[in-house]
Amino acid sequence: MKQLAIFDIDGTLMRTAQLDADCFLRAITDEVGALPISTNLQDYTHITDSGITQQIFRDHLGRAPHDDELLRLQQRFADLLAQSLASHTAR
Repeated sequence: MKQLAIFDIDGTLMRTAQLDADCFLRAITDEVGALPISTNLQDYTHITDSGITQQIFRDHLGRAPHDDELLRLQQRFADLLAQSLASHTAR
């Protein structure tokens, strides 16, 4: 099966910024634990998924994430997005 990824960073095609943020925060909580995570992007030095993830790990766990933790986090995020899509299209 062929797959295609479309990056719509400005919201032209879809309005999913809040869904993405919700899934990202839930994935962090599911994989790392309930941490006091800021949702204000201005609180982060690098405003990318990887930059925010790195800073959350450093600020709350005192270290960078391990590769296996990043893989689990990415998979959980993808699973949550797929679940959200499935529930949205089922309506």
